[in-house]
Amino acid sequence: MVLVTPDLDWQAKWNTPPDVIPEFRESDSVARGETVAILIFLSSPKIVDGAIDTKVDLRVIEPDGAPQADLKAEPCLTGPAKEIGANVLLCESSMLFFASPTDPVGEYTVEVVVRDLNRGVEVPLRTRFRMVEADSGAVAKDSK
Repeated sequence: MVLVTPDLDWQAKWNTPPDVIPEFRESDSVARGETVAILIFLSSPKIVDGAIDTKVDLRVIEPDGAPQADLKAEPCLTGPAKEIGANVLLCESSMLFFASPTDPVGEYTVEVVVRDLNRGVEVPLRTRFRMVEADSGAVAKDSK
């Protein structure tokens, strides 16, 4: 899952005891001058020799189709596997997106490809948000 959230305290929300379910708001619009976090979640990575090896590509595309960010093969979850069970995991690579006052208004697309190198599979994900003028106000929804 890929989530665009205005919760810039997402790390504190995520780093809670296992019995606490973190709640994040979801943004479907972002006002110029504001910052949102792009978070990537996954589950069930394959463990080989006690280790996880996942990578992620992350692309943010402007309304005219031009890429604003284009990251390739960033670490997602790598290294020794902890007790993961059926838990949802947060990718190590997260992105803060600052909506610059000069960025074009309109619909932005976030494209993510999560690759589990141990399993030999990739999962494409996509979400969208709207860039609006600062006085239009951005909308956030609660997400669990």
